[in-house]
Amino acid sequence: MAVDIFRSLLRHACEVLVFAALVVLQFRFGNLALQATAFNTMEDAAAFNQTFWMWAPPESTDSSSNSNNNYNSQSAKPSSPPSPYDHIVLQIRKDPSKASFLARNSIPVYLFPFQDPSAYYSKSPSPDMIHIESNGLYESSVFRQATEEERFYNPNAVWLTDVKASERIWCKRFTKKVLLAQEQRRERNMDITNATATSAATSSSRQLLPLQWPVFVVDFSDERTFQRCLNLEKAMGSDFVFYTKRSVVVDRYFNANNTNWVELGRKVLRHNNVNYAQMPLIVRTDIVNVTEQQLLQDYNNTKLQDPIERLWNRSVDVAHYWPSDGSTGIRQFQNALRDRVSQILEDELSTGSSYNIFCGITGTADVLGRRQPQVAYVQAMLDTKIVVVTQRDEWEDHFRLYEALISGAMVMTDQMITLSDLGLKNGTSIVEFHNAESLISLAKYYLSHEKERHSIAQQGRFIAMSRHRSWHRMEKLILGSIVTDCRHHSTTAAAVNSGSCPYTVHANEEANG
Repeated sequence: MAVDIFRSLLRHACEVLVFAALVVLQFRFGNLALQATAFNTMEDAAAFNQTFWMWAPPESTDSSSNSNNNYNSQSAKPSSPPSPYDHIVLQIRKDPSKASFLARNSIPVYLFPFQDPSAYYSKSPSPDMIHIESNGLYESSVFRQATEEERFYNPNAVWLTDVKASERIWCKRFTKKVLLAQEQRRERNMDITNATATSAATSSSRQLLPLQWPVFVVDFSDERTFQRCLNLEKAMGSDFVFYTKRSVVVDRYFNANNTNWVELGRKVLRHNNVNYAQMPLIVRTDIVNVTEQQLLQDYNNTKLQDPIERLWNRSVDVAHYWPSDGSTGIRQFQNALRDRVSQILEDELSTGSSYNIFCGITGTADVLGRRQPQVAYVQAMLDTKIVVVTQRDEWEDHFRLYEALISGAMVMTDQMITLSDLGLKNGTSIVEFHNAESLISLAKYYLSHEKERHSIAQQGRFIAMSRHRSWHRMEKLILGSIVTDCRHHSTTAAAVNSGSCPYTVHANEEANG
Protein backbone atom coordinates (compact mmCIF):
# COMPACT_ATOMS: atom_id res chain seq x y z
CA MET A 1 0.00 0.00 0.00
CA ALA A 2 2.78 2.42 0.94
CA VAL A 3 4.66 1.50 -2.24
CA ASP A 4 1.58 2.30 -4.37
CA ILE A 5 1.18 5.68 -2.68
CA PHE A 6 4.87 6.45 -3.22
CA ARG A 7 4.66 5.50 -6.91
CA SER A 8 1.56 7.69 -7.35
CA LEU A 9 3.26 10.68 -5.75
CA LEU A 10 6.38 10.13 -7.86
CA ARG A 11 4.29 9.97 -11.04
CA HIS A 12 2.48 13.21 -10.19
CA ALA A 13 5.80 14.89 -9.37
CA CYS A 14 7.20 13.89 -12.75
CA GLU A 15 4.10 15.21 -14.51
CA VAL A 16 4.49 18.54 -12.72
CA LEU A 17 8.17 18.76 -13.73
CA VAL A 18 7.36 17.96 -17.36
CA PHE A 19 4.57 20.55 -17.40
CA ALA A 20 6.90 23.16 -15.90
CA ALA A 21 9.54 22.39 -18.52
CA LEU A 22 6.99 22.76 -21.32
CA VAL A 23 5.87 26.09 -19.89
CA VAL A 24 9.46 27.36 -19.83
CA LEU A 25 10.09 26.22 -23.40
CA GLN A 26 6.83 27.76 -24.58
CA PHE A 27 7.64 31.06 -22.92
CA ARG A 28 11.22 31.16 -24.13
CA PHE A 29 10.88 30.00 -27.73
CA GLY A 30 7.27 30.91 -28.39
CA ASN A 31 8.01 34.43 -27.30
CA LEU A 32 11.06 34.64 -29.52
CA ALA A 33 9.16 33.29 -32.50
CA LEU A 34 6.47 35.91 -32.15
CA GLN A 35 9.00 38.70 -31.85
CA ALA A 36 10.76 37.46 -34.96
CA THR A 37 7.63 38.14 -37.00
CA ALA A 38 8.05 41.84 -36.25
CA PHE A 39 11.59 42.04 -37.60
CA ASN A 40 13.41 41.08 -40.74
CA THR A 41 15.50 38.25 -39.24
CA MET A 42 15.64 36.00 -36.22
CA GLU A 43 18.91 37.72 -35.31
CA ASP A 44 17.12 41.05 -35.06
CA ALA A 45 14.49 39.52 -32.82
CA ALA A 46 17.05 37.82 -30.62
CA ALA A 47 18.92 41.10 -30.15
CA PHE A 48 15.69 42.72 -29.11
CA ASN A 49 14.57 39.89 -26.82
CA GLN A 50 14.15 40.91 -23.17
CA THR A 51 14.41 44.57 -24.18
CA PHE A 52 11.14 45.48 -25.88
CA TRP A 53 8.52 43.53 -23.97
CA MET A 54 5.46 42.09 -25.68
CA TRP A 55 2.18 42.53 -23.85
CA ALA A 56 -1.57 42.01 -23.84
CA PRO A 57 -4.32 43.91 -22.03
CA PRO A 58 -6.05 42.08 -19.15
CA GLU A 59 -9.13 40.83 -20.96
CA SER A 60 -8.12 40.85 -24.61
CA THR A 61 -6.24 38.36 -26.77
CA ASP A 62 -7.57 39.64 -30.09
CA SER A 63 -4.89 38.61 -32.57
CA SER A 64 -6.04 41.33 -34.98
CA SER A 65 -4.56 43.91 -32.62
CA ASN A 66 -1.08 42.38 -32.46
CA SER A 67 0.68 44.75 -34.86
CA ASN A 68 -0.49 47.94 -33.18
CA ASN A 69 -0.30 47.09 -29.51
CA ASN A 70 2.46 44.47 -29.32
CA TYR A 71 0.13 41.77 -28.01
CA ASN A 72 1.74 38.39 -27.28
CA SER A 73 -0.79 35.59 -27.44
CA GLN A 74 1.91 32.92 -27.39
CA SER A 75 3.81 33.49 -24.17
CA ALA A 76 2.98 31.55 -21.03
CA LYS A 77 3.00 33.25 -17.65
CA PRO A 78 6.52 34.11 -16.48
CA SER A 79 7.77 33.45 -12.97
CA SER A 80 8.81 37.08 -12.36
CA PRO A 81 8.30 40.44 -14.05
CA PRO A 82 10.98 41.82 -16.38
CA SER A 83 13.53 44.15 -14.90
CA PRO A 84 12.27 47.75 -15.08
CA TYR A 85 15.77 48.74 -16.21
CA ASP A 86 15.11 46.84 -19.45
CA HIS A 87 12.38 49.31 -20.45
CA ILE A 88 12.87 50.25 -24.11
CA VAL A 89 13.03 53.97 -23.31
CA LEU A 90 15.86 53.44 -20.82
CA GLN A 91 17.63 51.22 -23.34
CA ILE A 92 17.43 53.89 -26.04
CA ARG A 93 18.56 56.64 -23.69
CA LYS A 94 21.58 54.48 -22.90
CA ASP A 95 22.21 53.38 -26.50
CA PRO A 96 20.53 55.60 -29.16
CA SER A 97 21.18 52.99 -31.87
CA LYS A 98 18.37 50.90 -30.38
CA ALA A 99 15.90 53.53 -31.57
CA SER A 100 15.94 51.73 -34.93
CA PHE A 101 13.60 49.14 -33.46
CA LEU A 102 10.93 51.83 -33.12
CA ALA A 103 10.48 51.81 -36.89
CA ARG A 104 7.67 49.27 -36.39
CA ASN A 105 6.59 50.00 -32.83
CA SER A 106 5.37 53.08 -31.02
CA ILE A 107 5.65 53.92 -27.35
CA PRO A 108 2.43 54.83 -25.51
CA VAL A 109 2.73 57.99 -23.42
CA TYR A 110 0.29 58.97 -20.70
CA LEU A 111 0.01 62.76 -20.41
CA PHE A 112 -1.05 64.02 -17.01
CA PRO A 113 -3.16 66.02 -16.50
CA PHE A 114 -3.89 66.50 -20.23
CA GLN A 115 -5.66 63.12 -20.37
CA ASP A 116 -7.31 63.64 -16.99
CA PRO A 117 -9.35 66.87 -17.16
CA SER A 118 -10.59 66.45 -13.60
CA ALA A 119 -7.06 67.24 -12.43
CA TYR A 120 -7.13 70.76 -13.88
CA TYR A 121 -7.65 73.88 -11.87
CA SER A 122 -8.07 75.85 -15.08
CA LYS A 123 -10.76 75.20 -17.67
CA SER A 124 -8.41 74.08 -20.42
CA PRO A 125 -4.87 72.78 -20.98
CA SER A 126 -2.02 75.27 -21.10
CA PRO A 127 -0.66 76.33 -24.51
CA ASP A 128 2.56 74.45 -23.74
CA MET A 129 0.67 71.20 -23.23
CA ILE A 130 -1.19 71.67 -26.51
CA HIS A 131 1.67 72.85 -28.73
CA ILE A 132 4.51 70.76 -27.32
CA GLU A 133 3.26 67.68 -25.50
CA SER A 134 0.00 66.65 -27.15
CA ASN A 135 0.97 67.83 -30.62
CA GLY A 136 4.45 66.34 -30.20
CA LEU A 137 2.99 62.88 -29.60
CA TYR A 138 0.62 63.26 -32.53
CA GLU A 139 3.41 64.32 -34.87
CA SER A 140 6.05 61.77 -33.86
CA SER A 141 5.96 58.34 -35.47
CA VAL A 142 7.48 56.72 -32.38
CA PHE A 143 4.93 57.88 -29.79
CA ARG A 144 1.18 57.76 -29.27
CA GLN A 145 -1.11 58.85 -26.48
CA ALA A 146 -1.68 55.92 -24.17
CA THR A 147 -5.21 54.60 -23.76
CA GLU A 148 -6.67 54.13 -20.30
CA GLU A 149 -5.82 50.45 -20.52
CA GLU A 150 -2.30 50.97 -21.82
CA ARG A 151 -1.20 53.39 -19.14
CA PHE A 152 -1.84 50.73 -16.49
CA TYR A 153 -0.97 47.49 -18.27
CA ASN A 154 1.41 48.21 -21.15
CA PRO A 155 4.96 47.62 -19.86
CA ASN A 156 6.32 49.87 -22.64
CA ALA A 157 4.30 52.89 -21.51
CA VAL A 158 5.87 56.00 -20.02
CA TRP A 159 4.18 58.72 -18.01
CA LEU A 160 4.62 62.46 -18.29
CA THR A 161 3.34 65.20 -16.00
CA ASP A 162 3.33 68.95 -16.64
CA VAL A 163 3.89 70.83 -13.39
CA LYS A 164 2.45 74.05 -14.78
CA ALA A 165 -0.98 72.69 -15.60
CA SER A 166 -1.77 71.26 -12.17
CA GLU A 167 -0.23 74.20 -10.36
CA ARG A 168 1.18 73.77 -6.86
CA ILE A 169 -0.24 70.36 -6.00
CA TRP A 170 0.95 68.49 -9.10
CA CYS A 171 3.27 66.32 -7.00
CA LYS A 172 0.52 65.01 -4.75
CA ARG A 173 -1.92 64.37 -7.58
CA PHE A 174 0.55 62.71 -9.90
CA THR A 175 2.02 60.49 -7.17
CA LYS A 176 -1.50 59.37 -6.30
CA LYS A 177 -1.98 58.27 -9.92
CA VAL A 178 1.34 56.40 -9.87
CA LEU A 179 0.48 54.56 -6.62
CA LEU A 180 -2.90 53.55 -8.04
CA ALA A 181 -1.27 52.17 -11.20
CA GLN A 182 1.30 50.26 -9.14
CA GLU A 183 -1.46 48.72 -7.05
CA GLN A 184 -3.38 47.65 -10.15
CA ARG A 185 -0.22 46.10 -11.62
CA ARG A 186 0.48 44.37 -8.32
CA GLU A 187 -3.02 42.89 -8.21
CA ARG A 188 -2.77 41.77 -11.81
CA ASN A 189 0.59 40.10 -11.15
CA MET A 190 -0.91 38.31 -8.15
CA ASP A 191 -3.81 37.02 -10.25
CA ILE A 192 -1.39 35.60 -12.80
CA THR A 193 0.91 34.11 -10.16
CA ASN A 194 -1.99 32.40 -8.41
CA ALA A 195 -3.52 31.08 -11.61
CA THR A 196 -4.07 27.32 -11.62
CA ALA A 197 -2.85 25.01 -14.35
CA THR A 198 -6.41 24.91 -15.70
CA SER A 199 -6.63 28.65 -16.12
CA ALA A 200 -3.08 28.98 -17.42
CA ALA A 201 -4.25 28.52 -20.98
CA THR A 202 -6.57 31.50 -20.77
CA SER A 203 -4.00 33.70 -19.04
CA SER A 204 -1.01 32.63 -21.13
CA SER A 205 -1.07 35.93 -23.01
CA ARG A 206 -0.60 37.89 -19.80
CA GLN A 207 2.85 38.70 -18.48
CA LEU A 208 3.87 39.99 -15.12
CA LEU A 209 4.44 43.74 -15.14
CA PRO A 210 7.25 45.69 -13.49
CA LEU A 211 6.16 48.08 -10.76
CA GLN A 212 8.54 50.80 -11.96
CA TRP A 213 8.63 52.61 -15.29
CA PRO A 214 10.01 55.92 -16.64
CA VAL A 215 8.13 59.06 -15.61
CA PHE A 216 8.98 62.55 -16.85
CA VAL A 217 8.35 65.77 -14.96
CA VAL A 218 8.32 68.68 -17.41
CA ASP A 219 8.32 72.38 -16.62
CA PHE A 220 7.78 74.76 -19.54
CA SER A 221 6.68 77.58 -17.26
CA ASP A 222 8.34 80.93 -16.52
CA GLU A 223 9.16 79.78 -13.00
CA ARG A 224 12.81 80.00 -11.99
CA THR A 225 12.44 77.40 -9.22
CA PHE A 226 13.52 73.80 -9.76
CA GLN A 227 10.48 71.58 -9.27
CA ARG A 228 10.92 68.24 -7.51
CA CYS A 229 8.63 65.57 -6.06
CA LEU A 230 10.18 63.49 -3.29
CA ASN A 231 7.04 61.38 -2.87
CA LEU A 232 7.17 60.45 -6.54
CA GLU A 233 10.83 59.47 -6.27
CA LYS A 234 10.04 57.36 -3.21
CA ALA A 235 7.17 55.58 -4.98
CA MET A 236 8.86 55.02 -8.32
CA GLY A 237 12.55 55.11 -7.48
CA SER A 238 14.80 58.03 -8.38
CA ASP A 239 16.32 56.10 -11.30
CA PHE A 240 12.96 56.25 -13.06
CA VAL A 241 12.08 59.92 -12.49
CA PHE A 242 13.41 62.42 -15.04
CA TYR A 243 13.14 66.19 -14.60
CA THR A 244 13.25 68.75 -17.40
CA LYS A 245 13.15 72.53 -17.32
CA ARG A 246 12.54 75.16 -19.99
CA SER A 247 15.23 77.58 -18.79
CA VAL A 248 18.19 76.28 -16.81
CA VAL A 249 19.85 79.71 -16.56
CA VAL A 250 20.22 81.38 -13.16
CA ASP A 251 21.80 84.65 -12.02
CA ARG A 252 21.06 86.34 -15.35
CA TYR A 253 20.11 90.01 -15.14
CA PHE A 254 19.93 93.20 -17.22
CA ASN A 255 21.88 96.37 -16.42
CA ALA A 256 21.67 99.22 -18.93
CA ASN A 257 24.76 100.89 -17.41
CA ASN A 258 27.09 97.98 -18.15
CA THR A 259 29.11 97.66 -21.36
CA ASN A 260 27.38 94.30 -21.81
CA TRP A 261 23.73 94.84 -21.03
CA VAL A 262 23.14 91.26 -19.94
CA GLU A 263 25.04 89.40 -17.25
CA LEU A 264 24.70 85.89 -18.68
CA GLY A 265 24.69 84.04 -15.37
CA ARG A 266 25.24 80.29 -15.46
CA LYS A 267 23.55 77.07 -16.51
CA VAL A 268 22.31 74.77 -13.78
CA LEU A 269 21.78 71.19 -14.94
CA ARG A 270 22.05 69.69 -11.46
CA HIS A 271 20.25 71.08 -8.43
CA ASN A 272 20.15 69.49 -4.97
CA ASN A 273 21.77 66.34 -6.39
CA VAL A 274 19.08 65.98 -9.06
CA ASN A 275 19.69 66.28 -12.82
CA TYR A 276 17.56 68.67 -14.88
CA ALA A 277 17.58 68.44 -18.68
CA GLN A 278 17.17 71.68 -20.60
CA MET A 279 13.97 71.48 -22.63
CA PRO A 280 13.31 74.76 -24.46
CA LEU A 281 10.21 75.84 -26.34
CA ILE A 282 9.49 75.01 -29.98
CA VAL A 283 8.34 76.16 -33.38
CA ARG A 284 4.57 75.90 -33.10
CA THR A 285 2.91 73.80 -35.80
CA ASP A 286 -0.03 76.20 -36.08
CA ILE A 287 2.38 79.08 -36.80
CA VAL A 288 4.08 77.01 -39.52
CA ASN A 289 0.67 76.21 -40.97
CA VAL A 290 -0.35 79.88 -41.12
CA THR A 291 3.04 80.79 -42.59
CA GLU A 292 2.52 78.26 -45.38
CA GLN A 293 -0.99 79.56 -46.05
CA GLN A 294 0.21 83.17 -46.24
CA LEU A 295 3.03 82.26 -48.61
CA LEU A 296 0.68 80.40 -50.94
CA GLN A 297 -1.96 83.12 -50.81
CA ASP A 298 0.04 86.36 -50.91
CA TYR A 299 3.36 85.39 -52.50
CA ASN A 300 2.45 83.65 -55.76
CA ASN A 301 2.20 80.11 -54.35
CA THR A 302 5.58 80.29 -52.65
CA LYS A 303 6.27 77.14 -50.61
CA LEU A 304 7.96 76.67 -47.26
CA GLN A 305 11.01 75.06 -48.86
CA ASP A 306 11.49 78.03 -51.21
CA PRO A 307 14.09 80.70 -50.31
CA ILE A 308 11.60 82.94 -48.54
CA GLU A 309 14.50 84.98 -47.14
CA ARG A 310 14.48 86.71 -50.52
CA LEU A 311 10.83 87.73 -50.57
CA TRP A 312 10.72 90.89 -52.66
CA ASN A 313 8.34 92.97 -50.56
CA ARG A 314 9.86 92.93 -47.07
CA SER A 315 9.11 96.58 -46.53
CA VAL A 316 9.88 96.80 -42.78
CA ASP A 317 13.60 97.09 -42.09
CA VAL A 318 13.69 96.20 -38.39
CA ALA A 319 10.92 95.00 -36.08
CA HIS A 320 10.90 94.39 -32.34
CA TYR A 321 7.52 93.13 -31.17
CA TRP A 322 7.41 95.13 -27.96
CA PRO A 323 6.28 98.78 -27.47
CA SER A 324 8.77 101.19 -25.97
CA ASP A 325 6.28 102.38 -23.34
CA GLY A 326 5.52 98.84 -22.15
CA SER A 327 1.78 99.16 -22.91
CA THR A 328 1.30 95.57 -24.05
CA GLY A 329 -1.41 94.16 -21.84
CA ILE A 330 1.07 91.38 -21.01
CA ARG A 331 2.18 90.74 -17.46
CA GLN A 332 4.64 93.49 -16.65
CA PHE A 333 7.68 91.91 -15.08
CA GLN A 334 11.23 91.20 -16.16
CA ASN A 335 10.82 93.41 -19.24
CA ALA A 336 13.35 96.23 -18.69
CA LEU A 337 15.59 94.91 -21.46
CA ARG A 338 12.70 94.72 -23.91
CA ASP A 339 11.61 98.27 -23.09
CA ARG A 340 15.17 99.54 -23.57
CA VAL A 341 15.63 97.84 -26.95
CA SER A 342 12.44 99.36 -28.34
CA GLN A 343 13.44 102.80 -27.07
CA ILE A 344 16.88 102.56 -28.72
CA LEU A 345 15.46 101.37 -32.04
CA GLU A 346 12.94 104.20 -32.14
CA ASP A 347 15.43 106.87 -31.05
CA GLU A 348 18.43 105.80 -33.12
CA LEU A 349 16.98 104.18 -36.25
CA SER A 350 13.49 105.55 -36.69
CA THR A 351 13.81 109.24 -35.81
CA GLY A 352 15.19 111.34 -38.64
CA SER A 353 16.20 108.40 -40.84
CA SER A 354 14.91 106.55 -43.87
CA TYR A 355 14.63 103.25 -42.03
CA ASN A 356 11.19 101.72 -41.56
CA ILE A 357 11.11 100.55 -37.93
CA PHE A 358 8.28 98.84 -36.06
CA CYS A 359 8.16 98.47 -32.27
CA GLY A 360 4.89 97.19 -30.84
CA ILE A 361 2.46 94.28 -30.65
CA THR A 362 0.86 92.83 -33.77
CA GLY A 363 -2.16 90.58 -33.30
CA THR A 364 -3.40 89.41 -29.92
CA ALA A 365 -0.80 88.92 -27.21
CA ASP A 366 -0.56 86.97 -23.97
CA VAL A 367 -2.60 83.77 -23.37
CA LEU A 368 -4.95 84.08 -26.35
CA GLY A 369 -2.04 84.80 -28.63
CA ARG A 370 -0.34 81.63 -27.47
CA ARG A 371 -3.44 79.49 -27.93
CA GLN A 372 -4.35 80.66 -31.43
CA PRO A 373 -2.09 81.60 -34.36
CA GLN A 374 -2.17 85.33 -35.15
CA VAL A 375 -2.29 85.85 -38.92
CA ALA A 376 -1.38 89.54 -38.63
CA TYR A 377 1.69 88.65 -36.59
CA VAL A 378 2.88 86.04 -39.11
CA GLN A 379 2.31 88.44 -41.99
CA ALA A 380 4.25 91.17 -40.19
CA MET A 381 7.30 88.91 -39.85
CA LEU A 382 7.10 87.93 -43.52
CA ASP A 383 7.19 91.66 -44.31
CA THR A 384 10.33 92.28 -42.20
CA LYS A 385 14.02 92.06 -43.07
CA ILE A 386 15.38 91.87 -39.49
CA VAL A 387 13.44 90.74 -36.41
CA VAL A 388 14.99 91.63 -33.05
CA VAL A 389 14.03 89.34 -30.17
CA THR A 390 14.81 89.80 -26.49
CA GLN A 391 14.56 87.45 -23.52
CA ARG A 392 13.07 88.27 -20.17
CA ASP A 393 15.58 89.97 -17.89
CA GLU A 394 16.30 86.97 -15.67
CA TRP A 395 15.83 83.89 -17.85
CA GLU A 396 16.18 82.68 -21.42
CA ASP A 397 13.95 81.12 -24.08
CA HIS A 398 10.60 82.15 -25.52
CA PHE A 399 8.31 81.24 -28.43
CA ARG A 400 9.08 84.42 -30.40
CA LEU A 401 12.68 83.35 -31.00
CA TYR A 402 11.56 80.27 -32.96
CA GLU A 403 8.69 82.08 -34.67
CA ALA A 404 11.06 84.76 -35.94
CA LEU A 405 13.57 82.17 -37.15
CA ILE A 406 11.07 80.39 -39.42
CA SER A 407 9.81 83.65 -40.97
CA GLY A 408 12.83 84.06 -43.24
CA ALA A 409 13.85 87.30 -41.54
CA MET A 410 17.34 87.54 -40.08
CA VAL A 411 17.07 87.30 -36.31
CA MET A 412 19.03 89.43 -33.85
CA THR A 413 18.98 88.56 -30.15
CA ASP A 414 20.46 89.69 -26.88
CA GLN A 415 23.26 87.45 -25.65
CA MET A 416 22.24 83.93 -24.58
CA ILE A 417 24.36 81.43 -22.70
CA THR A 418 22.35 78.54 -24.22
CA LEU A 419 22.61 79.69 -27.84
CA SER A 420 24.92 76.86 -28.91
CA ASP A 421 22.70 74.31 -27.14
CA LEU A 422 19.95 75.34 -29.56
CA GLY A 423 22.25 74.70 -32.52
CA LEU A 424 22.54 78.41 -33.28
CA LYS A 425 25.81 80.23 -33.93
CA ASN A 426 26.43 83.95 -33.74
CA GLY A 427 27.15 85.40 -37.18
CA THR A 428 26.11 82.19 -38.97
CA SER A 429 22.48 81.46 -38.10
CA ILE A 430 21.67 84.36 -35.78
CA VAL A 431 23.24 87.69 -34.73
CA GLU A 432 23.86 88.68 -31.11
CA PHE A 433 24.02 92.24 -29.81
CA HIS A 434 25.28 93.18 -26.36
CA ASN A 435 24.45 96.88 -25.96
CA ALA A 436 22.85 99.88 -27.72
CA GLU A 437 25.87 100.56 -29.91
CA SER A 438 26.16 97.00 -31.23
CA LEU A 439 22.38 96.78 -31.73
CA ILE A 440 22.33 99.80 -34.02
CA SER A 441 25.62 99.16 -35.82
CA LEU A 442 24.81 95.51 -36.57
CA ALA A 443 21.31 96.33 -37.78
CA LYS A 444 22.66 98.96 -40.15
CA TYR A 445 25.42 96.64 -41.39
CA TYR A 446 23.12 93.75 -42.29
CA LEU A 447 20.52 96.04 -43.86
CA SER A 448 23.23 97.13 -46.30
CA HIS A 449 24.69 93.62 -46.79
CA GLU A 450 21.80 91.71 -48.26
CA LYS A 451 23.56 88.46 -49.19
CA GLU A 452 25.00 88.02 -45.70
CA ARG A 453 21.62 88.78 -44.18
CA HIS A 454 19.90 86.21 -46.39
CA SER A 455 22.51 83.56 -45.61
CA ILE A 456 22.13 83.98 -41.85
CA ALA A 457 18.34 83.98 -42.14
CA GLN A 458 18.42 80.81 -44.23
CA GLN A 459 20.66 78.96 -41.77
CA GLY A 460 18.55 80.03 -38.80
CA ARG A 461 15.36 78.87 -40.49
CA PHE A 462 16.86 75.48 -41.31
CA ILE A 463 17.96 74.90 -37.71
CA ALA A 464 14.57 75.91 -36.32
CA MET A 465 12.69 73.60 -38.68
CA SER A 466 15.04 70.63 -38.36
CA ARG A 467 15.63 70.66 -34.59
CA HIS A 468 12.86 72.56 -32.82
CA ARG A 469 9.51 71.14 -33.91
CA SER A 470 7.09 69.59 -31.41
CA TRP A 471 8.05 66.00 -32.23
CA HIS A 472 11.75 66.84 -31.97
CA ARG A 473 11.21 68.18 -28.46
CA MET A 474 9.19 65.18 -27.25
CA GLU A 475 11.71 62.72 -28.67
CA LYS A 476 14.58 64.61 -27.05
CA LEU A 477 12.65 64.74 -23.78
CA ILE A 478 11.74 61.04 -23.58
CA LEU A 479 14.38 59.26 -25.65
CA GLY A 480 17.27 61.63 -25.01
CA SER A 481 17.80 62.33 -28.71
CA ILE A 482 15.89 63.23 -31.88
CA VAL A 483 14.96 60.16 -33.92
CA THR A 484 12.47 61.63 -36.42
CA ASP A 485 15.09 63.38 -38.51
CA CYS A 486 14.41 63.45 -42.23
CA ARG A 487 18.12 63.58 -42.98
CA HIS A 488 18.73 60.20 -41.38
CA HIS A 489 15.73 58.12 -42.43
CA SER A 490 15.52 56.36 -45.77
CA THR A 491 11.71 56.58 -45.61
CA THR A 492 12.00 60.30 -46.17
CA ALA A 493 14.31 60.11 -49.16
CA ALA A 494 11.59 61.51 -51.40
CA ALA A 495 11.15 64.49 -49.10
CA VAL A 496 14.89 65.11 -49.03
CA ASN A 497 15.18 64.85 -52.81
CA SER A 498 12.24 67.18 -53.35
CA GLY A 499 13.72 69.76 -51.00
CA SER A 500 10.63 69.84 -48.80
CA CYS A 501 12.41 68.38 -45.79
CA PRO A 502 12.52 69.78 -43.14
CA TYR A 503 10.23 72.54 -44.42
CA THR A 504 6.93 70.81 -43.73
CA VAL A 505 3.92 71.58 -41.58
CA HIS A 506 3.61 68.04 -40.19
CA ALA A 507 6.12 65.29 -39.52
CA ASN A 508 4.18 62.77 -41.62
CA GLU A 509 4.77 64.95 -44.67
CA GLU A 510 8.48 64.26 -44.27
CA ALA A 511 7.82 60.54 -44.05
CA ASN A 512 5.61 60.53 -47.13
CA GLY A 513 7.77 62.89 -49.18
